[in-house]
Amino acid sequence: MTQFTPVLMYRDNEKINNALENDEAVKIDLLEKLTASVRAAESLIDRKLSKDEIQGILNNGFAPILAILKDTFQFPKATDAFNLESMGLDISESKKLANQLSAEYGTSGTAFIEGEFVFQADRKDQITEQFSVYSTTEKQNEAFEYTSKLVSILNEGLETGFIDQYGPGMIERGVKYARKPLGKPKFEINHREILQIRA
Repeated sequence: MTQFTPVLMYRDNEKINNALENDEAVKIDLLEKLTASVRAAESLIDRKLSKDEIQGILNNGFAPILAILKDTFQFPKATDAFNLESMGLDISESKKLANQLSAEYGTSGTAFIEGEFVFQADRKDQITEQFSVYSTTEKQNEAFEYTSKLVSILNEGLETGFIDQYGPGMIERGVKYARKPLGKPKFEINHREILQIRA
């Protein structure tokens, strides 16, 4: 018995491109939120943050900023709230910005390297696979191979005018595994129908 090999039946290039564009938007959004969070934190501690401290905000939210502030507390045995109030500091905005940023960064799939948010090197491959459809049985492979030939012949028929693409009862209605989507000039393999085939 031969070993089953899945066959790529369909790749949604539009969704792939949209996802890659969305990745760029995610990076821009994170950078804007990081800038706002760093400004708010620096105004609290009254100095610039180091690269490590910025990474600390990304990884742990407001906790590293609070640790910096605690080093300046005049009453170490008193509560954080008492010390902050005695210093005239309101941490609510900075805390909210840092914690929101950290939560989004943690789920974004990015890394912060040399002042930029970057996705892992194989991100494009991951997205491509996410929007790719493969056969799951040998029968689907057979149907796909047959339908590939059929679609090629039908497209030849459209190009040569043997098939009337606007006529009633167009040939695709009788061909379950091929389709001609509205607005597209050629037949395509109907991968959803092929996926209904069971071994």
